[in-house]
Amino acid sequence: MSTTPATTPPKTARWAIGLWWTGGVLLVLFGVIVAAVNDHAGVRTIGIIYVLIGIADIVLGRRAFGRDSRARSAVSVLTLVVTMLSMIGAVILGTAVAMLLLASLFALGGSLMSYRPTSEPWFNPKS
Repeated sequence: MSTTPATTPPKTARWAIGLWWTGGVLLVLFGVIVAAVNDHAGVRTIGIIYVLIGIADIVLGRRAFGRDSRARSAVSVLTLVVTMLSMIGAVILGTAVAMLLLASLFALGGSLMSYRPTSEPWFNPKS
């Protein structure tokens, strides 16, 4: 493994950002649908929270792709928490949160790809 940082992103890093963005867009879409369909204020608030989480996923993924290792850690923790919550929600609510679970699994796949040995020189250029 070379000590010089890579000048072009490896394939796994490009997959990571694509999966993070896909997960973020699906979270935003899920949040908009939840907020638009329901009349209950609490459910609308949950939809708005999912929109904000999706936007944070996209923004942090972009910062991480810009070689910020702190943003990579932040987006990885965020997607792990959202995945855990969506799995709990899928058990409790059934298929109503299938899109949420799918979105969080896409983003979790991006987090896994970002920590592959081939992606490490791109996301952590100082090592």
